[in-house]
Amino acid sequence: MKHILMPIIGFLIAPPIGALVWVLMEGGVGEVISGITAWAVMVSIILGAVLGAPTYLYLRAKQLVSVFSLLIGGAIISMIPWVLLSHPGSTTKSVVGQTIIIENGSYTTEGIIYQIKFIAQFGLCGAISGMVFWLIVRSLVTSKGTGRSKAAPVL
Repeated sequence: MKHILMPIIGFLIAPPIGALVWVLMEGGVGEVISGITAWAVMVSIILGAVLGAPTYLYLRAKQLVSVFSLLIGGAIISMIPWVLLSHPGSTTKSVVGQTIIIENGSYTTEGIIYQIKFIAQFGLCGAISGMVFWLIVRSLVTSKGTGRSKAAPVL
């Protein structure tokens, strides 16, 4: 029962924590009670269920669940949608503040730097969610809370 319940609890707790970190980074404490928080939490839970659960099941089947794999997996999973959505498409010009992001349908140098910073924020929040998920499910992977893996490494 613990092998089923702990990952479910992890998928319900870890993604919203990363989403709340993003809300705090983007809008500060005043935004925590706003509608953007509800959307961020819902999107994070959906991404966790659609992309995170199959990834975790794959890692568990291959016995690759570790703090590192969950940190990297969380970062990648949280960046994928924003990488896909950041294609300029038919946009000919986009300006953020005083910075031209897209001009003539292509990213400017400043636009590429802006996008990398923007997407990296999601990666950081995903890594935080991965760490929280690890803290919840680590007892399934380690032996009696010692931090050592149950299986010896294969040489």
